[in-house]
Amino acid sequence: MVRSALQKQRQSGFTLLETLIAISILAFGLLAVVTMIDVSFNAGQLSKNTTKATELAGWMMDRIRQDTSLVSQPYTASIISVRTYDNDATTAVALDTDSALDPVNEPGRAAIQQWRALIQGAAVAGYIGADTLRGDRLPRGRGRVTIVPYDVSKGGNHAVTVLVTWGLPSGIISQGVRLESVLATAE
Repeated sequence: MVRSALQKQRQSGFTLLETLIAISILAFGLLAVVTMIDVSFNAGQLSKNTTKATELAGWMMDRIRQDTSLVSQPYTASIISVRTYDNDATTAVALDTDSALDPVNEPGRAAIQQWRALIQGAAVAGYIGADTLRGDRLPRGRGRVTIVPYDVSKGGNHAVTVLVTWGLPSGIISQGVRLESVLATAE
């Protein structure tokens, strides 16, 4: 009887193999938790950047509508006002925040310079609506505006496209937000 009690006492601990299996299971569980934290962080960053890009694209679209609108005919755009956004004297207007060329005429010049600053997260003096957009910059952010005057596919109105793109923190994939609108032709 004393002998069987001693045998039971020797078998009461964990073996090295049992300990290694327990540690492996714990490590696998911790790896899954760390992976989920990384995935949720990246999803949060993507959501934040998408929201910021949407706000910036909307700001530029509203600015174009405001700058090209005729007081005498609300909700219509003058071709003369649209051409203030032209930086290369072509029939289609294309602005890019990465370009060194800004439109020569106001208000297009002021709008693109303010927009460039906002995309880079800088403060814009003298423009009230820009204060809410200032702050975090889009990583590798870039803005592009295209205006096609008298677009036949849009009923002879002016087609406006605003595109804001940015690179993810990893730098591999580029994301973007695109807004399209039509400015009614006044002429």
